[in-house]
Amino acid sequence: MPRFIAFCRRVAALGCCSLLFLALGGEGPEPVAPFDRTPGFDVAYLLSFRLDYCGHFLPGGLYRHALTAKLASCPFTEAARRRFRETAAASEAQARATIGRYWAEHKAAMEYLPDTKQSCAEMLVKPEVAAMLRRLARFAAGEISVDAAWPESCADGATPAPL
Repeated sequence: MPRFIAFCRRVAALGCCSLLFLALGGEGPEPVAPFDRTPGFDVAYLLSFRLDYCGHFLPGGLYRHALTAKLASCPFTEAARRRFRETAAASEAQARATIGRYWAEHKAAMEYLPDTKQSCAEMLVKPEVAAMLRRLARFAAGEISVDAAWPESCADGATPAPL
């Protein structure tokens, strides 16, 4: 048995150990179970409206488009997808109402993000935000895949940049 373990260690770099295991009658890895919750995606969708608050509606829409495309590529249960759609609709309604009230009163985009001390200008000059916006534009143009535009794993669903 120790010789077998030593052999597996040597061939692990070639990826052969799992094939040998299967050939000897072992079972393969467990299939990926569908994810039942989308909290990272829910937060990311809500944060996307920070771009809209600042008057950047196109990038906000691109962000949401890429996010929903990423979610569609992930193994979520139908119940999780339905809950995401419901949460996203509620987030959108809330954001649109906030933006509408602000524009009606000030006739301009917000200078500061709601409930933060961060200005729109501060958010938009962050290198990670600028890089994310470039990836989203390339995704929208069909130049890169959703996984290249949104590199986070399905399990994380985290925002691709701190908005």
